[in-house]
Amino acid sequence: MNVPLAIATIVSSTAAVVALILVWLQLKVQSRQARQAALSALHEELVSLPMQRAIRALYRYEPTDLATPGTEEVLETIEFVVNRFNFIGYRVETGVVPANDVLRTEWQAVIRLSHQLQPFMEAEAARRNGAPYSTSFQSLVTRARQYGEAHHPQVRVEPFRRHFDADPAAV
Repeated sequence: MNVPLAIATIVSSTAAVVALILVWLQLKVQSRQARQAALSALHEELVSLPMQRAIRALYRYEPTDLATPGTEEVLETIEFVVNRFNFIGYRVETGVVPANDVLRTEWQAVIRLSHQLQPFMEAEAARRNGAPYSTSFQSLVTRARQYGEAHHPQVRVEPFRRHFDADPAAV
């Protein structure tokens, strides 16, 4: 038996295993950093002034009033919010952002927006001859309801109105 060759084989095999472990740890750190970056970008999007203004504008109306927007400006506001939340839902569905991380902070907002926008989304689906409309947002709503029931069963999410002195038609 060649002892130096055996020792060299053991040392190189051990080095290879250590290298694989280090690569695995590095990938894990990079994955965590990518997840954190995606969540930070999502948070920045949700707290941006245009998004907050659009959401506040929607809460001025009764949900049924939004089913058929009275002006192009109101329609643009609705579509801005629906499209953003549809894309958030898509990112959750595809795993770009982890569902639990999103729902931990946004589940109530998603449910309230769903209540506010459901008549519009149903009307849009009807306008499209029953074609699905904003399915990733709908999926996000379902997940938000499930999250709320599982983690906060005592909380009842209630819709509310925002009333300002300004004319609601001037969205």
